[in-house]
Amino acid sequence: MSDLLIEQNEENWSRGISTALNKFYSPDGEMDPAGFENAASIYLGMATGGRGFSEYYVHAPEVEQRIEANRELDALRDKLWEVFDPWNL
Repeated sequence: MSDLLIEQNEENWSRGISTALNKFYSPDGEMDPAGFENAASIYLGMATGGRGFSEYYVHAPEVEQRIEANRELDALRDKLWEVFDPWNL
């Protein structure tokens, strides 16, 4: 997800994704046991509500590129929602 957003020069949401990913690790680089819940909290905060990450889409110049990039983005969002499902935390 982070790579796709960076590739699209998206700076706002890519920072949120990077922050969520960093929550999996403590400052010394070790896995943080609370990291999953912290990452989930950040991602779900981004993805829920109006005008959130769930409404973001890729603005590629070519139609084919735009369709493929948004298909990939939607698949990644679906997978993250499944992983961070707020009713299963």
